[in-house]
Amino acid sequence: MFDFINLDIERQLEIMTQLGIHSQARLYTIYHEELYAPDELDSVWLQQTINQLYAKHEAYKQTWEYETDNDKLTKAFAELNSEGIISLEHAGFTNSDGYEDVMSVYSKAKNPSLFYGYAFYHEQDAISAVMNGTLMLSFGSLDSEKEQTLGIEVGQKIVNTLNRYGLQTSWNGTFEQKIQIDNFKWQKR
Repeated sequence: MFDFINLDIERQLEIMTQLGIHSQARLYTIYHEELYAPDELDSVWLQQTINQLYAKHEAYKQTWEYETDNDKLTKAFAELNSEGIISLEHAGFTNSDGYEDVMSVYSKAKNPSLFYGYAFYHEQDAISAVMNGTLMLSFGSLDSEKEQTLGIEVGQKIVNTLNRYGLQTSWNGTFEQKIQIDNFKWQKR
């Protein structure tokens, strides 16, 4: 996946806490039952470490008296959603999961004809952003036959919107490359 899997468990837990995505109970379950066999990790140490990291992170969040990059992204995604681009934060763990989440939203929409494109990041993208300050966004046309035309228009709309909200982007203008938000300081409330 990326360098995350090579980190020691405590650093992994610290990054997962910074994501602001999982509850303490969920993070415990992920490490105690899903990534490792039950009792492979000391359960008392694991719970204490998670509790300490969450308390530290909650105290850190209280110092955010400004609009964070995550706040800006949330606002940009809300605008994109209102303009016909299904925009999802933390859409699954992989690109495939994210696309499935987009299609689920699309299929459940009261008026799906209002939507023509999508944008999302998944958990691996978020972890990378915490680690290296770059958030990658998947995007495209909801009509897969129009990826090379409408998909590129969707990408440009996303880039323009993100830039207007003060987020710095890099993108080569093709459907083949994800949109990159550079210098992204991950601070999710």
